[in-house]
Amino acid sequence: MIQNYEIITLCGSTLFKEQYVDIQKKLTLEGYIVISIGGYIGESTKQELAYAIKTRKKVNYMES
Repeated sequence: MIQNYEIITLCGSTLFKEQYVDIQKKLTLEGYIVISIGGYIGESTKQELAYAIKTRKKVNYMES
């Protein structure tokens, strides 16, 4: 049987790499496909969030 897996994209500053690793592991164990950060992400993060909001995707924010 083939299942439909929900895909989650993590984006933001690589300054929080440890937090990304933690949340990626948690979400993967919950059965999600997780696309995570890689390398530097700057101004493009705003564009990614704007696109997600425009297409009515669920957006969660993490703060430290």
